[in-house]
Amino acid sequence: MTRDPFEIVVGDSAEELDVRLSDELDRFNSERTAGIAPLRELTVEVRDLEGALVAGLSGWTWGTCAGIGMVWVDENKRRTGLGTRLLAVFARQDGLPQPPHADVHLRKVLQRPDRRLKAHT
Repeated sequence: MTRDPFEIVVGDSAEELDVRLSDELDRFNSERTAGIAPLRELTVEVRDLEGALVAGLSGWTWGTCAGIGMVWVDENKRRTGLGTRLLAVFARQDGLPQPPHADVHLRKVLQRPDRRLKAHT
């Protein structure tokens, strides 16, 4: 019997692995996409008058793609329209792809624990 030459390891969060994967994908993609706008990290913050963070969004743009990794609104400020405003500000940034050429990706589907989302077919 031939021994498998690879070891597969499953673990928890691994920042070093995340950095390596990101670096490798960035290198590969940039070599094959000459002339495409480079990756741009993009964040939006909302602060109150005292300077405390009450909402935020982090995402990216690259070529004709954009992605939103995280959106957060302070629990006491929810249902005030801040989430909608964050997304609107993100969407208006220079270099962000616009329809019909936009390809926007959301990383997580968030669901309130007191609601169940139904699949739409």
